[in-house]
Amino acid sequence: MSHVRTQLRTVLRAALTGAFSGVSVEKDWWSVGDTSQLPRMAVSTPREAVRRIDVGTVERTIDVMVMGKFRGGEDLEDDLDAHLVTAETSVLGVLGTLSDIYDLAESGTDISLESQTPIGSINMLFRVVLRTPEGEPETLEI
Repeated sequence: MSHVRTQLRTVLRAALTGAFSGVSVEKDWWSVGDTSQLPRMAVSTPREAVRRIDVGTVERTIDVMVMGKFRGGEDLEDDLDAHLVTAETSVLGVLGTLSDIYDLAESGTDISLESQTPIGSINMLFRVVLRTPEGEPETLEI
């Protein structure tokens, strides 16, 4: 069985793939090479704070990062804002089915002009609290 973080990344990748037509949502977010691989998105869970809340139950506060890179033109900033809306709606929809404690902590955009085609990025940090039985990090309690 896989850790609840792995399960979380899997369902979020599926949701984002459904929400973003023609966008690849990858596991290996760190390997974007050149602009021919864009548009591309990824989900990462870099941090987790764990605390026991009663005899037998653990709360796992998980940071969820959603990242995306897109080629663009003169409307790139507006396009990035639209991508933020789509991603926020999709991710919060999934988190709401898994927990009653979740939020979007921060989001932002960035535009790089290092290549001939402007490249825009979105970065979002969500936090979700998942509960598992103590000693069973692969079993989600809903």
